[in-house]
Amino acid sequence: MQELLARVSTHLLIPCLFALWLARSSATSRVEWAIDALLFWSYVVLVFLAGSWAFLGYGVRYLGPVLLLAGTVRGARRLASRPVRPRGRLRPAVLGTLALVLLFAALQAVVAQSPGKPTLALVFPLRDGTYYVLEGGRHPWVNRFAGVDSLRCAVEFARLGSRGRIDRGTDPSVWSPLSGRVISVSGGVVAIAGAEAGARADAEATGDSSAVTSSRAGARAEAGATGDSSAVVTSSRTEVVVKLWPVRMVEVQVGAWVDSETRLGQLEPGESGVRSLSVAAQRGGDPAPIRFGGHYLARNALFRARQTPVRSTSEEL
Repeated sequence: MQELLARVSTHLLIPCLFALWLARSSATSRVEWAIDALLFWSYVVLVFLAGSWAFLGYGVRYLGPVLLLAGTVRGARRLASRPVRPRGRLRPAVLGTLALVLLFAALQAVVAQSPGKPTLALVFPLRDGTYYVLEGGRHPWVNRFAGVDSLRCAVEFARLGSRGRIDRGTDPSVWSPLSGRVISVSGGVVAIAGAEAGARADAEATGDSSAVTSSRAGARAEAGATGDSSAVVTSSRTEVVVKLWPVRMVEVQVGAWVDSETRLGQLEPGESGVRSLSVAAQRGGDPAPIRFGGHYLARNALFRARQTPVRSTSEEL
């Protein structure tokens, strides 16, 4: 309850007060009003990008910016009769410094929306629904994993419910995000070693079955020619290792060959009842940012997963 009240205050109440202040501002000069506007907008942008919105309702994320924009427009119309320079120096200096600090933080959150280096294409490992990115991006402002060197490019997501809030009732299956071999299953963590194959991963993620089929055929042909199925993994492409957690009721064993149609298990619920999946990847031993369906996902992004095909009775028999 305390956490919810804190989010309501920081995510909604404070931006609403900022919007009201700008609309009815008693600033004695245009410079003071501009400093207030910079301070308020920096805060709202930072919360918009770095806040945890799915616990309140994803739709209310846009309430703060809309109200602040309305307050900015209304307040700007009242500045014509006010002088440019402020009467004192202390208030503009203090608020100006705070505004620059918040602006720097907001810019870091904006920059964190891009990967900063080449991404690794994977197939989204969950299906049937829209998923909300809890952690993602290349800065601790938007990704708690970014402060851990070995996990700095990891991403975490949970299923979004019908009202724009985290779905706590669904128990999603976890699917392999790439073709490769299972190298470890321990403590709810499944690790898969494969090879970077961006075109195939993007094709599978977007549902382009023709591209997936041709890619698989080429890989199988390559494996058949060499007589070694591991050739699919090691043939002149960078080796990658992908870890997924927490996974329960694991359906694969160490050494098993998996692809995007292989179900790994079920998603383990967390302490608060939220079922979230974390994925981390390494390319050549170095953490690699991940791309799903051609998109790099930072915190508060949404991803619509593909539907699980329904098997007919004849296929089951």
